[in-house]
Amino acid sequence: MEMEVQGVSFTVTSNVSWTITQSGNYSFSVSPVNGVPGSTTVKVAYTPNNTGEPRNSTLSVSGGSASAAVQITQQALQFNTAQDT
Repeated sequence: MEMEVQGVSFTVTSNVSWTITQSGNYSFSVSPVNGVPGSTTVKVAYTPNNTGEPRNSTLSVSGGSASAAVQITQQALQFNTAQDT
C-alpha cells in the first residue's frame, strides 16, 4: 500500500537571509530550509502517522538577530474495528 504524502505550508518574509532548523521527536520534510531576503513559501510534507503516537516538531526560523518558532503536531491515525454482531 502506497502512503499518500500530505503537507502544509507557511510564508517566511524577511529582510535578511534565514535558515530553518528542526527539533522534536519527528523530522518532517521541510523545503526550502534556507532563503534570501523577500517572501518564500516553505512546504512541510508528511506521510500518514500510523505509529500510534503524536509526531511533534519545532521549526526554528532564524535570520540576523531574529528568530521565530513554528510548532507542528501530527496526531496518530485512529483505527476502528467492526464488532461482530
